[in-house]
Amino acid sequence: MKKIWTVLLLLISIFLFAAEINSILPVYQQNEVIFQIQSSEPFNKADIFVEKSASNAVISVHLKGTELLNTPFFLPIAYGPVDSLRAIGTYQGTLLIFQLLIPVDAKIDISQQTLQVKFPVSEKRIDLVLTSESDFETAVKFLAEEMNLNVVVSDSVKSIKMALKLSGISPEDALRNLLITAKVGDEPIAYSYMPDGTLHIGTRNEISFRFNQFWGIYDVKNEEVVKKLETILSPTTVMTYLPNKAVLFVYGSLFEQDLISKILSVTPPSITKEITISVPKDDVFKLLDSLRNIYNFEYNSIEGLNKIIIKGDSKIVQSVLSYIKELETKFQQISKSTEESTPVVQTKIKQFKVVYPEEATEILSQIGLETVKMPFGVIEVKGSDSQLKIAESILNDFGFFKAEYEHIFIPEKFQESLISILSNIFGIPASRFIKSEDNGIIVFAPEDIRKSARDISDDFVKFLMSRKKSEIFFLNDYEVASQVSDILKQIYGIESNSVQNVLKVVGTDEDLNKARNFIATFVKDRTIRSLEVQLDDDVYSELKTLMESTLDVKFEANLKSLRRILISSYNKEDLNKAAAEIKKITETISSLKIEKDTKLVPALETINFDDIKLLLTKLYEVDVEKTDLFYILSGEKAKIEQAEKFLSQLSGQLSEKPSKVYRITQIPEGFSVQELVEVLNKLTKVEVLTAGQTMVLWADKQSVENAEKILQELIANLPKVSETEKKITVKVIEYSEKVPFEEFTGFLQSIGNTSKLSAYPNLGVVVISGYEEDVQDAINNYKNFQEIVQQKSELAKVETQPVKISKNEDGSIAVKCNEISLREVISEIARELNISMVFIAVPEEKITMNVSSINWKQFTDLIQSQYGYAFLESDNVTVLIKPRSVTDTTTEEKFVYTLPHNLDRIKSLIEFYGGKVYIDELNDLMVVTGLSKKMKDQLDQTILQIAQPLKQIEIEAKLVDRSLIDEITRQNSLSISLPGQAPEITVSSTSLSLSTSVINLFDYQKLFSYLSGASVTAVFELNNSNNLDNLLASPRIVTSSGKEARILIGDRVPYQTIDADGNVIVNFLDTGIELRITPYVRTDGTIELNIFTKVSKPTYYPNIDIPGESTRETETDVILKNGDTLVIGGLMRETKEETSAKMPFLGDLPFIGQLFRSKTEKADKRELLIFITARVIEQ
Repeated sequence: MKKIWTVLLLLISIFLFAAEINSILPVYQQNEVIFQIQSSEPFNKADIFVEKSASNAVISVHLKGTELLNTPFFLPIAYGPVDSLRAIGTYQGTLLIFQLLIPVDAKIDISQQTLQVKFPVSEKRIDLVLTSESDFETAVKFLAEEMNLNVVVSDSVKSIKMALKLSGISPEDALRNLLITAKVGDEPIAYSYMPDGTLHIGTRNEISFRFNQFWGIYDVKNEEVVKKLETILSPTTVMTYLPNKAVLFVYGSLFEQDLISKILSVTPPSITKEITISVPKDDVFKLLDSLRNIYNFEYNSIEGLNKIIIKGDSKIVQSVLSYIKELETKFQQISKSTEESTPVVQTKIKQFKVVYPEEATEILSQIGLETVKMPFGVIEVKGSDSQLKIAESILNDFGFFKAEYEHIFIPEKFQESLISILSNIFGIPASRFIKSEDNGIIVFAPEDIRKSARDISDDFVKFLMSRKKSEIFFLNDYEVASQVSDILKQIYGIESNSVQNVLKVVGTDEDLNKARNFIATFVKDRTIRSLEVQLDDDVYSELKTLMESTLDVKFEANLKSLRRILISSYNKEDLNKAAAEIKKITETISSLKIEKDTKLVPALETINFDDIKLLLTKLYEVDVEKTDLFYILSGEKAKIEQAEKFLSQLSGQLSEKPSKVYRITQIPEGFSVQELVEVLNKLTKVEVLTAGQTMVLWADKQSVENAEKILQELIANLPKVSETEKKITVKVIEYSEKVPFEEFTGFLQSIGNTSKLSAYPNLGVVVISGYEEDVQDAINNYKNFQEIVQQKSELAKVETQPVKISKNEDGSIAVKCNEISLREVISEIARELNISMVFIAVPEEKITMNVSSINWKQFTDLIQSQYGYAFLESDNVTVLIKPRSVTDTTTEEKFVYTLPHNLDRIKSLIEFYGGKVYIDELNDLMVVTGLSKKMKDQLDQTILQIAQPLKQIEIEAKLVDRSLIDEITRQNSLSISLPGQAPEITVSSTSLSLSTSVINLFDYQKLFSYLSGASVTAVFELNNSNNLDNLLASPRIVTSSGKEARILIGDRVPYQTIDADGNVIVNFLDTGIELRITPYVRTDGTIELNIFTKVSKPTYYPNIDIPGESTRETETDVILKNGDTLVIGGLMRETKEETSAKMPFLGDLPFIGQLFRSKTEKADKRELLIFITARVIEQ
């Protein structure tokens, strides 16, 4: 039995995977990047399914029935718009996921065994140079313009300063470099795409606020860490690692991004050490190979040099270096002993008490140490001193000497997964984990590892509880995939999506198991069977209705030319039953097949053909067609003979009594036609012919009218006859959009047809059910309606002539039309002259024109004068409004409104629609005339909205006058010191001082005798000082939305002028700081500000009495959020002031007078900063 199952599984796998992917090769070209997928078998287009994300940033290609042996397969690209390719094997094929930095469309080409997926690359190459003052936002927006990409940059990353130089690079690669380089502090930036393709860039927290999943960027130098992360995170978390840039891109939720950050923070950094060795390389290689059995690191030897490069975690590398140092020490001791005497290597035995003796023995044995396990947790190691020292270091590194443990509480169902994750990240052996009885695990490891494991365990449990996986199912068809997707979402709450016949399910392991069980139980393969029978459309339709309502089968097609029909079912038993039943029915039909015939009968010109057709179809069930001279009758031979006899009798009666007339009357169901005929024969002289429930009355006109009245009275008073046996049938015919369905059903009811009709336009069918006669009658009438509508449509096409318009050389046009809609003529002329038109009123009049030359102005004047329509021009758009109505003042209706606000705006609205308005602002009244009641009702809602009070905005302005004052001062001084008791003389630029005693004060002779021994000191000073001065004014004002607010801080300078009559007029010039702000509150809560700022001072000119004005002005429109502040700067002015000082008399002396003067120059440079804050006042 086991062998049979093995063979079956082998056959199933061969059937499912008839082809294998041999290679996936990226080809980089100047204008595109191509992925060539080679398969062992030719690709089938029907087995390739392409799915795109909403933003087009992720493209998935499903290859059904093609196996990927090396799964999962990851290929970093980082070229053009493509970041990476990830290939994942599914149980039904292969899934290729292309992660794009820039959303572009992929092109799929298939050629035998080669599948090419092509992505366009920008052909443009740019040079991007960013200096230390360049900001991130400017660079990103420049690249976005190059790539026609919409970008939103958050405030926190806009001002990042970047220094970068890129030459001859595509815009896509330049953007990739920017995203990798930019950081906010030490945190890399994140980004994601909106469904409309807009790129959002910001910090991780900012992006997570908008997006459930986004791209995070991490610096990871150790590729082994990336491999560990891939084993931990869910398949729905997309990762792209660029080894050449040591950067990891992760697409996931905020929780997953935080988890990755924690893993990277507790993972020791990867380092590379280059060391020079002084011992033989073979000995070092032997030591390193043995250490690699217990440590995870890599090493390489530099040929020709005694150098080795070691790469791994920082802690492991340091441990390995210490062991190499021990080896070198041992080698030096051996070399020294060799020089002195023959070396004697002493072997010693040392015992160690350890926590895990079995593991300790195995680890030491892997590095070549002879180790024996002893009782009571003791191991015995034999070797030299250096070997024993290495063994002791290794046992200490791995925590064998002290039972250090940590108790972590973990739910039981996650314990195995968490143990696997912690072992993978920290390298802790699985034997170091012990499951406790209180829903936890005990971890035995060194303290630093235990602490890190404890810190991230809770996050891992949350992650495992919410971790989602995805699985692809290839189902039978699109309908099945869509139905299964709806069931999984609505009943089980499992996330699923379908594309064609591919179903993608995303969820936890439990969710995926539920989906697998449901699909395995309820979704079965549909079996299709071909039956060799020949059926006409009517029989096929009836058979289809019968079989599909009683058995679980579906009729796929009626191949009449091949004499076969196709049926299908998920249930083979029902399929076999249906096949047997169809065979019996077709055999019965063929045995009962009645001979049919066709015959020509002379046409009756005096009777309408539709009446003849209706009579013969109802009476004898024959098909009737008409030529110019004959009726063509087709059907059963016996029925044709009866119909021919009926036509002959009718023709004879018409020829004998041409003055008579006939009327066809339909008798409702439930009345006995024979009894009605007997009554008419007794009461009237009308000849009566019957066919089913149809009665033909033949006599003179008056007799026929009398007979019709008698029939109506009889039908109204006689009770209906219940018929015990009436056959019910259902027919399906093709739906026609040309036949008005509601009118047709109404027509059937009016002629007494009781059949029920249901139209299914999307399916293209009409279902008719009821008595067999009524159903057949409804079908015949439906076909007649189709023909009539078709004939009318063709006739309308023939009669309709388009507007003929041609353009003349002088810019005018020639117009020719005949009874064409005025709206169509206006539209065609506007289109010819490239004029944008908007129809407020739609003209219903028709117009006939034959004009050889007319321009637009002449045409609009003509229409306005003849038809009363008005053409209004607004912003290059012409609006056609309703015809001007002539106001009847005698019956003019007045409307009175009580409106508290915005009367002017409401007045403009009403006048636009042709009304007249009188406003009483004192009493808030408005009287409206010239509007119809209908128009007034239409405008009422708009008027009430406009009449609401405008929102109030508080505007706070802070005006800071920042001045930078440069002051330059030059001072000179002279000091003369005389010997002995002589006076001291000091001379400066502003003063002269003389110090002496009173006795010697006027002894000038003695004073001048001292001069020969005097000493002179001259001092020159030059000072330059800068001062920062802040002046602040903070006015506040409240205004309404759309109303201007004005703030003036300054003076009103009066001046006089003379008018034409010689009168003196005093005018005022406003100078200083003026703000004019008009705010508008928008519906999204933002505030639009129209701002005009002016800083001015009066200036005077020679011989002119009127002052001038020196101004600094700015005007701008900005949009702010409620409460935001706008800063306006750069309003600068500069003044210079020079001050001189001197000592009287001495300062005027030539040459030496410079010593007694001072000069001060003051340069005043001012900048006005305006801070404007706008807030909406809630009412």
